[in-house]
Amino acid sequence: MAPSGESIMIFACRCAQRRPLCCGLSNQIPVGLCVVYIAAMVTAGVYAKSLQKTSFVASYGIQPISIVDYLIKRLSDQSSMSSSFVDGGLRARLPSDAEIIRSLTDAGLNRRGDTVEQVRLWLQVSVGRQPFVDPPSVFRGIAAALTDDAWDTRYQSVKLVGDLIPLLGPPGNVDRCARAVLRPLVRCLGDPKTTVAMATADTLDLYSDLTGDFRQLLEAIAHFGVLSGSPSTRKTVLVNMTFLLAEKNRNRDFQTLVSALVRLLSDDRCSDFRSTTLDSLDKISTLIGYDRFQLYLDATSPDRRRRCRKTKTDKPESKVKCSVASSTPVSGAVASLGGGRTGAG
Repeated sequence: MAPSGESIMIFACRCAQRRPLCCGLSNQIPVGLCVVYIAAMVTAGVYAKSLQKTSFVASYGIQPISIVDYLIKRLSDQSSMSSSFVDGGLRARLPSDAEIIRSLTDAGLNRRGDTVEQVRLWLQVSVGRQPFVDPPSVFRGIAAALTDDAWDTRYQSVKLVGDLIPLLGPPGNVDRCARAVLRPLVRCLGDPKTTVAMATADTLDLYSDLTGDFRQLLEAIAHFGVLSGSPSTRKTVLVNMTFLLAEKNRNRDFQTLVSALVRLLSDDRCSDFRSTTLDSLDKISTLIGYDRFQLYLDATSPDRRRRCRKTKTDKPESKVKCSVASSTPVSGAVASLGGGRTGAG
């Protein structure tokens, strides 16, 4: 059931009586709620005025027509991170790049979450504009926020990267900025919080469409994800990196990723990931074709290929075992690791 006008008015009036709203650097109310408050204030003001409920609103200490003005004043009184209403429109003001970077990198200030939300709000009201003088430096600040202990700050930071990437211009600019955040982004791809991991997959997928250096993305996923020192990160990245294997990427060079997966598969300490790793190799082979996949395998270490074959015999119930027993391999990846047309060993 939709809330009544009177209940909205109660909510709006109580909001207006609160301490100054957080629109950036305070720690009272998240910036995202300011929009809700504004909508509630406008609704309450119109409702109260239309029904002549002046006595009701007066009981909360605020006159109907002053509700919106009161909120605007509270928002305008905030620091330089706040937004102000000028000439009937919303003109968002951000501090300098240096101030933003300091707020993002200095965890002791406890401003990361508010700063990220405020920049995202600015981008929403300044459609198509990129606000920074030195974007790569700001991205280095965002990289710090991506490692914050609070999952919501990590999530908002991932979303901010996704907001900014389309505004950076040519692929060269995109890659220079992305270079600063790829390592923490890949770690977020393996984040234990599903919300963060899924948002990261979407952001990296967007980046894959705009990058001029797809290999840079694969190297980051390989080194900081597939071959991460954290077992939980490895496992989650293997599951969440499937966005790479979309049809649009079939002509991309996957050598870096295949080499990393073969290396992982040949590591005796990584037996828990064998099934998922084989599935990933299987999908790559299906995407790019057997012949290209075979070339990638031939470029890996012969010793690792031999250990991969040992892996299939160590796990009798695996997909690899079943395919080798069959007269028709189920995939190029399985056949190659089974020794069908492998050039080595």
